[in-house]
Amino acid sequence: MVLAIGFRGTRGHQVTKRARKARFCVQKAHAGPQRVLVKDVIAEVSGSAPYEKRIMELLRNGLDKRALKLAKRRMGTHLRGKRKREELSTVVMKVRLERDAKRAEHEEAMKKARKEKKERLRQAKMNKNKGKKPVKAEATKPAEAAEAKPVEKADAKQ
Repeated sequence: MVLAIGFRGTRGHQVTKRARKARFCVQKAHAGPQRVLVKDVIAEVSGSAPYEKRIMELLRNGLDKRALKLAKRRMGTHLRGKRKREELSTVVMKVRLERDAKRAEHEEAMKKARKEKKERLRQAKMNKNKGKKPVKAEATKPAEAAEAKPVEKADAKQ
């Protein structure tokens, strides 16, 4: 006598399986465009929670594992912690990119301002030198120039 333990086979009443509607807990995770917008506005207005700020600080310093540990402890499950860490790491990356873009824009403006200032000084120098006579090419050495001046002064006194 052989007993088949755990054998389901054709026991019981035969039925066809129905396709079930998705459970609400699965639908809740799906974020539509309106929900994303509302979430972003709320986050922008109210700012980050203290634990989120701490997680972001850990992510900035490269302590991803520690950030996950903190997120997991605060959020309750490992999966929620991973999601929160990813969300906050994208925020940190976005802030870093904005800061770098602003810095590059500032450096570009400073470079342009220095160039304009240099050009203005060059123009002012050229305008100042327009009224003067050009320096003679003969008296290029300081010794020759010193000899030439006393002679002229001597001629002027006589």
